[in-house]
Amino acid sequence: TEREAETSKPVTEELVFLYCRDDEERQTYIDFFRDNKPKSTVKVPSPEGIVHGEYVLRQLDANDPLQTVAGAITNCCQHLNAAASDCAEKAYTNENCAIWSVFKENKMISQAFVWRPVDRDVLIIDSIESLIESKTIIDLYIQAAHNIVNNSNIKKVYLGVNHSGIGEIYTSQVKEKNIIENKYTHVSTYESERKKIT
Repeated sequence: TEREAETSKPVTEELVFLYCRDDEERQTYIDFFRDNKPKSTVKVPSPEGIVHGEYVLRQLDANDPLQTVAGAITNCCQHLNAAASDCAEKAYTNENCAIWSVFKENKMISQAFVWRPVDRDVLIIDSIESLIESKTIIDLYIQAAHNIVNNSNIKKVYLGVNHSGIGEIYTSQVKEKNIIENKYTHVSTYESERKKIT
């Protein structure tokens, strides 16, 4: 669509406003960027070289405003005008949070809010949101998780499963799963651990 094509242009706050439906939603972003600065450092390791054919997974830059609107691009609630606005806010402002995105021809087609609990050697991929339902997309996130474990001090990467993402393609009906060791496990979700990443 025309909106998807916009993601290949240089990122500006004005570009982000294209994903707002009305003046009230735009004002939410104007107020947010006025009151908040992007994080200056990121404690979430960035996966490198994650490519599968025409798909590329990368971590959005620390100061990339698309972090606040990634959910709007992928038709989920992770943006400032929806239920998971706190994910969008923290992705932009909190050094323990990031957005991993899958691009095809410079268009974002999938994204995940990724966070690192304070003082723990794990990463949690909150959920995988995508415009297309494909095991290839899941495989990119698994490849990214292995890349992080092999090249940083992160020991485990967990994938949270809920009813809005496509993670259930991989994890099937479990609540959470260590996608590196392929074992079922229990780790607190973002909601219950929110205080630990602030």
